[in-house]
Amino acid sequence: MITACYERVSTNNQTHNSQDKVVTDYCSRNRFENVRVFREVASGAKSRPVLDKLLDLVREKKIRRIVIFKFDRLARSTHDLLNIVSLLKHHDCELISVNDGVTTSTESPMGRLYLNLMASFSEFERSVLVQRVRAGLAAARAKGRIGGRPGLPQETKDQILHLLSQGLHPRNIASECRTSIASVYKQRKLALVS
Repeated sequence: MITACYERVSTNNQTHNSQDKVVTDYCSRNRFENVRVFREVASGAKSRPVLDKLLDLVREKKIRRIVIFKFDRLARSTHDLLNIVSLLKHHDCELISVNDGVTTSTESPMGRLYLNLMASFSEFERSVLVQRVRAGLAAARAKGRIGGRPGLPQETKDQILHLLSQGLHPRNIASECRTSIASVYKQRKLALVS
């Protein structure tokens, strides 16, 4: 089975050199065999195809452990990290963050403590976010605004109904009115109901 080193930088202007030295030295010191390095250039907020490929290999039980420089190189948020850790645990794959000094192995009480703390912080983060969204919606309602996207202007609605009455296909109407096809279908449904 493979020991995978995952290294990520955000832009082409950055290099993997510092991460590479730390994780490969760690693997050498611990005499890990069959070490394979996975390098990625991608923002943490965008898709990460190399990480996706690595996680596919975990699902196929081809990876024994993943060694990373720091948790922020692997996950974009605490919630994301906990999801990845859960996937790895489910497939008996250990995660080692060298710079953070944490491993998810069952023998590591510090690793278990760290992950439990992170889970608590993640839950706290989600609760605070929900409270902020609710407070923002309440403040908007107090000012007379209703949440959601603004509706179509009346003239666009009238134009859609006119083109529908002429028998045009909804896709052509959407293009003509510069709106989504879903909006055209919604107007058609509303016209049928009224």
